[in-house]
Amino acid sequence: MNTPQRDPGGSLGGLLTQIAAPVARILDRALSGADVTAEEAEVLLRASGRELLATMAVADGLRSEAVGNVVTYVVNRNINFTNV
Repeated sequence: MNTPQRDPGGSLGGLLTQIAAPVARILDRALSGADVTAEEAEVLLRASGRELLATMAVADGLRSEAVGNVVTYVVNRNINFTNV
């Protein structure tokens, strides 16, 4: 299976030209900030091959843009005092 290649600039534009038009339109709208409708989400969930790889790349790009790559956590201890 050939994997889609990003264009030299690193943008997703080159990737979107290699996939089916309906999926490319949905992903392009998502990249522009539009919400994905339920019907569009169903199309993306049925994606495979190049379309699936493009969907994952767009999702990762949007996630990275929104929250970055830093992961944090909080240690929370809840002590049950009823049995003491």
